[in-house]
Amino acid sequence: NIERAYTMLSNDLEKITSIEISELAPQILELTPLTVAVPGFYKLEGEYPTIQSFANVVKIIDSQKNPKKMKINGSDGKIYKYLLKGKEDLRLDQRIMQFFSLSNSLLRADKNGIEKILFIEMYAIIPLSPLAGMISWAENSKTYYKLITFYTRIKQQIIASEASDSSQMVNLAHFEANSLYPLQKDHFKLNNIQRLEVYQNNCQFYDDIALREAIWVQSNGPEMWFIQKTNFARSNGLMSIVGYIVGIGDRHLSNIMFMKTNGHCVHIDFSECFEKATKWKIWPERVPFRLTRMMVKAFGVSGVEGDFRL
Repeated sequence: NIERAYTMLSNDLEKITSIEISELAPQILELTPLTVAVPGFYKLEGEYPTIQSFANVVKIIDSQKNPKKMKINGSDGKIYKYLLKGKEDLRLDQRIMQFFSLSNSLLRADKNGIEKILFIEMYAIIPLSPLAGMISWAENSKTYYKLITFYTRIKQQIIASEASDSSQMVNLAHFEANSLYPLQKDHFKLNNIQRLEVYQNNCQFYDDIALREAIWVQSNGPEMWFIQKTNFARSNGLMSIVGYIVGIGDRHLSNIMFMKTNGHCVHIDFSECFEKATKWKIWPERVPFRLTRMMVKAFGVSGVEGDFRL
């Protein structure tokens, strides 16, 4: 009965989409304006916004670790949004962000960096403890995954499941699926030609111009689209080099964001650094950085031979 009750409670908790602070910690709402700086905005000299109050509602993001989206009202009248993450050490992410800051300082002192306006988009990462921390919310941005699904919804395309399709290819290769992750277990039994067939078959379900068209559709006009396209290629080239130096892995579609204001790519979640992803037992990464056919199409007619390579 205890196990059943625990299961029911867990299922109910998964359905919760928001939390009201007034019900869990009303003393937070009763705080008077603080002299503490808004996280990520403190500086030694000059003025900085302080915490005026906290918003009552905290939203729960539907993802693997269920981070929370919270809002802080600043003394300057602005609302600052943060992602509150638990069960995760953000100190490594903070160090990577400091390395990005160093990279930006080098680019500001470089002639080519100044001419091409090269810089890495920064955002505040505030570790609160070894098991929790805050990340400033990236405004006006969408993940590559959301951009691609946005385009497919417009085109009213039916997206087939890669996993189920790949499983069919594995079964055609006469391998039994008798484990919890049959594709992961059996994929290593495929030879190179069979793996290529699985990849090519999956590519048929996804249009390689999806990312390019999504950027075009969401642009305010041709001038903004050209700026976004150019910055998209340049920032991806920059992050490919910088990411390779630090050995950043796990660059899936939800870990790279697109800034709608300028077209820059923004990388998040740096838990897999220093080539850690190359040591995975299942699906170890073999490439220095992410460069897919959709990204190449979005670079423009020159592909990788234009702004990206420069």
